[in-house]
Amino acid sequence: MLVPFFLFAVSSIFSPGPANIAASAFGQEVGYAGTLRFLLGMAFCFTLGMAAAGLMAGALRVIFPIVATYLRWAGALYMAWLAASLFLHQRGGGPSQPRKPGFVDGLLIIITNPKLYFFAAALFASFGAQLARTVPAILLLSLVLGLLQFIAASTWVMVGYGLSLAFKGRTFSIVFRVVMALLLVVSAVLTIVD
Repeated sequence: MLVPFFLFAVSSIFSPGPANIAASAFGQEVGYAGTLRFLLGMAFCFTLGMAAAGLMAGALRVIFPIVATYLRWAGALYMAWLAASLFLHQRGGGPSQPRKPGFVDGLLIIITNPKLYFFAAALFASFGAQLARTVPAILLLSLVLGLLQFIAASTWVMVGYGLSLAFKGRTFSIVFRVVMALLLVVSAVLTIVD
């Protein structure tokens, strides 16, 4: 049961989505150290989300349809804001400064991402009875998933940063931000439409 669980978890958590796209874009702009608070916020919120979902697995299927619409719109608006923020770096009329994403940004990208709730529902529906029978097991599973999420987002940050090193220059930076912003906008639209 552990092998199918980890295959599902790794493929879901590492797949491109709004949080990983944002991590990559921020990594390109400010490097790994500049995104650390963002990554910690993401991992913290993801871990709490998994623990809450595990503890409320049965209720999750009832609650999710009620809040799904609000989460989709909140997530879409936040993704659109993230896309815009890739270009809105003017501070005090001076030269453009990269915006270092913070802990709260990491929390918001996770909590407003419907992918978290779909992932949690699928995970606990498929593997919960076997792997999450007790509160300590749910908490341990949540910590492992939070660590996995931190590793995945860190990987995406390093990809963005690595690309910025490989392709130095203003043109690449602009093209990369445009592509990441478009991917975030597409994610936002698909979040609402889906």
